[in-house]
Amino acid sequence: MAKIPSGTTVSISLPDGTASMKLREPGIEELNIYQAEKFNVPETATPAEGMAHVKAVQAAFFDKLLVSVEGLEGADDKPITLENKHLIPADWKSEAIFRRFDRTPVSIKN
Repeated sequence: MAKIPSGTTVSISLPDGTASMKLREPGIEELNIYQAEKFNVPETATPAEGMAHVKAVQAAFFDKLLVSVEGLEGADDKPITLENKHLIPADWKSEAIFRRFDRTPVSIKN
């Protein structure tokens, strides 16, 4: 029997090892709010401003879903934890959310 996953593990390969971060699965209401915020870009925004907005929303969603961090240290050699998750690069956060929630596989059958 298929089982609903409790979360997603994001692995980052770095020159000196691999870090992993666990994200919990969001509820439908959280997912709907995320989708609404992501597309709430002002009409007068430039493409660059629009992309910056989307990346900021993705990073905030990552922070909301993050439940654990393992094997990752900051530049000061101190471990990254939930308390200092702001040190995780925003590009990593937005890419993880994009890969998990914003890419929908499409199957076309004739």
